[in-house]
Amino acid sequence: MRTLTIFTTLLVASAALAQSPLGTGFTYQGRLALDGTVVDGSADLEIDLWNSSTGGSTVGSVLQLQDVPVVDGVFTVQLDFGPGVFGGDARWLEIAVRAPHDPDDTEPFTTLTPRQEITAVPYALHALNGGSGGGDSGLWTLESGAIVNIEDRFVGINRSTPITSVEEFGIHADRASGYGGMYVSVAGEDGWPFYGYSAGPTTAWTYLDGTTDTWHLHNGGQRLTVLRSGEVGIGTTAPGSRLTVNGTIESSVGGFKFPDGTIQTTAGGGAAGGSEIVLSDSDGTDTVELYAEDPGGSSNGAVLTLYDDAGNRTVELDADDGSSGALGLYDSSGNASFYLVGAYGPGEAPFMQLRRSGGGVGIRLWGERSSAFGSLIEMYNASGQQTVMVSADYAGSGESRVSTDVLEITGGSDLSERFDVAEGRQATEPGSVVSIDPARPGALRVSREAYDRRVAGIVSGAGGVKPGMLMGQPGTKADGELPVALTGRVYCKVDASFGAIEPGDLLTTSPTPGHAMKVSDHGQAQGAILGKAMTALESGQGLVLVLVSLQ
Repeated sequence: MRTLTIFTTLLVASAALAQSPLGTGFTYQGRLALDGTVVDGSADLEIDLWNSSTGGSTVGSVLQLQDVPVVDGVFTVQLDFGPGVFGGDARWLEIAVRAPHDPDDTEPFTTLTPRQEITAVPYALHALNGGSGGGDSGLWTLESGAIVNIEDRFVGINRSTPITSVEEFGIHADRASGYGGMYVSVAGEDGWPFYGYSAGPTTAWTYLDGTTDTWHLHNGGQRLTVLRSGEVGIGTTAPGSRLTVNGTIESSVGGFKFPDGTIQTTAGGGAAGGSEIVLSDSDGTDTVELYAEDPGGSSNGAVLTLYDDAGNRTVELDADDGSSGALGLYDSSGNASFYLVGAYGPGEAPFMQLRRSGGGVGIRLWGERSSAFGSLIEMYNASGQQTVMVSADYAGSGESRVSTDVLEITGGSDLSERFDVAEGRQATEPGSVVSIDPARPGALRVSREAYDRRVAGIVSGAGGVKPGMLMGQPGTKADGELPVALTGRVYCKVDASFGAIEPGDLLTTSPTPGHAMKVSDHGQAQGAILGKAMTALESGQGLVLVLVSLQ
C-alpha cells in the first residue's frame, strides 16, 4: 500500500508588489514523500480550510491545484480562500494529494491526516496585542469579535501624527494625484451605507439609499437630497429640477448669476424705497424690471415692466394704478395701445381702452360709466369723433340705446314684430298670411277670406330669408311668439289658382287659409293689399317673394 506524507510545512505571508494593496492569499510550502521516498516531478492537490481539527465544517472555497512542481519532495503553492475567513478563530488545512500528476483527472486523491493547523506568526500577534514594549502595554484587544483600541490616543492609517490636536482617527493616502480615501460598503444593493456624527444626544449622518441610488444628509430630518441623475433638493426628498428648495432662498452677498453671465445683486433701492429686480440681456439692455413699489408713479403698488431688445417698454402691469390694478400694452411709439384697469375710478367698474395705430382712441369699454350710462361702449373714427355708442342705461332712464350714423343689418331682410297667432306656432308656418283677430286685442289669426281688409302681414322666415329687425315689448300687448313681417322682402304662400302671378302684381288675401292671391278687383282690394310680387308662380300653390307694403 502506498503512503503519502508531508514531512514539513511552512506558512508565510504572500509577498505584495510595491505600491499594490495586500491581498488575502498566503504562501504554503511542504515536503511530500511517497512510501518514505521524496517525490520528484509534479502532483495534484485539493486543499480545504476547516474550523476544527476533526469534524466541523469547511470555511471558504475549495482549492484545486493541478500539476504542481515538486523538487526533492518540496512544493510551494499560493493559497487564497477569499476575504473574511481569518477573523481570529483557529483554522486547519485538509490536504488531498494525487501523485504523480494525472492529466486525465481520473485517478483518485489521497486525503492526508491529520489536518494541518494554521498558527499565527509573532508579529501577527503583536498587531493585535503588542505595543512598544509588548505584553500588557498592548494597544489593541479582541472583545466579542471586535478589535478595540484600549488607549486614549490618536489612531492613524498610514499616518502617525494628527493634523489637529483634537483629531482621534486619520487616514493618509500616499498619492500625489487622483483619488485617495475610504469607502463604507454594505453587502447588498438594498443596504444603506452611512457615515454618522454624534454630539451628546444629537446625531446626524449622511447615507446612500441603495434602493433608489439617492444620497441623503439627515440632521433632525432629511435636509439635503441628491438624486443619481443630478437633481438636488433642499428641504425636499423629491427635487424636480437641478435645484429644488422648499423654503426661501437668500443671497446675503454676491447675488444671482444667470446663464447669459449677468449677475443680479440688487436687494433694494427703488425710488419709493421698495425692493427691485432688474434683468438685462446679453447686450446689457434692461428687459425686465420688477419693483415692490412704483418708483415713478403716484401709487405705491408693485410694478412689472417688460422691454423689447431696443429698450422700448412693451408691457406694464401695475398693482395699484390709482385705485386698482392695471395692464398696459405699448406700441413702438410708447402709446398704450391696450389699457385695462380694474376700476376706472374709486368704487367704479373696470375700464378698457384700445387705441388706433396713430395713437388716437379707437374703442372704450366701461363696465359701468357712472349712473348716467351704465355699461358703455364707445367707438371713434379716424378724426377722433365718436361715431358709435352702445349704452345699457342711457341717461339713467333704465333703457338701452345704440347711437350710430348708419345701421347695416346683414342677418335678414324684413322688419318684423312679435305677435301671438290664434293657431299658435306649431300650426302657423313661415310664409302664412295673417290678419287682425277681432276677438283677441293685439293678436292675429290666419287669414281665410279674399280681400280681407284686416290683413296684418306675413309670418317671416320662409324660403330661408330671416327677419332683419325684430321688435316687441315683453310684458305688453306688443309682444308674442311669431315674427310677422310688416315691411321688407319676405316669402309668402300664394295660391295661383285665382290667377297666375307675375313680378309686379299686387297681392291680397285669398279664400285659401294663410295664402295670398293676385289682385283682380282693384276696387275691392283697397285696404287689403299685402304688397307686390317679386317672383312668378304660374299655377298651383307655392312661395313667392313679396315686397311687403300694406295698403
